[in-house]
Amino acid sequence: MKDFSKLINGIETMSQTKCELEESSENLKEKIEILERERAEINNKINNFVKEMERERNSYKLKYDALNKEIDSMIKQSSYQSETIKSLEFEIDKCNLHKSKLEIDVITIMKDFEFAKNALNELQNNFHSETIKNLMPDMQNGH
Repeated sequence: MKDFSKLINGIETMSQTKCELEESSENLKEKIEILERERAEINNKINNFVKEMERERNSYKLKYDALNKEIDSMIKQSSYQSETIKSLEFEIDKCNLHKSKLEIDVITIMKDFEFAKNALNELQNNFHSETIKNLMPDMQNGH
């Protein structure tokens, strides 16, 4: 009987241990379910955060691309303006050279005019003197 009682005690102890293990197993299952839900929530938050970061990155990329286009446009415009300025400076230099040539031509024309005027005045004076000389003998003869 002693052995039988030991066996019953062993069975009761094992039965109690089994119950404790089953209860412990249930508690662990509940904790695992809670942790699984928390993990799913955290993963969901991470996914949402990643999506938000991706949207922000795309937004910044669009702004960056727009700024680059604007900078490129400004560089092209600046280059065009520089070329226009160079072209205008070249045209101004050509005009200044033409102006200098015209000024020289005007000075030459004025000298030629002055020479011709002096020559005409001299001819007119000579003609006037000759006319007076030719009239003088007639006047002297008529007196």
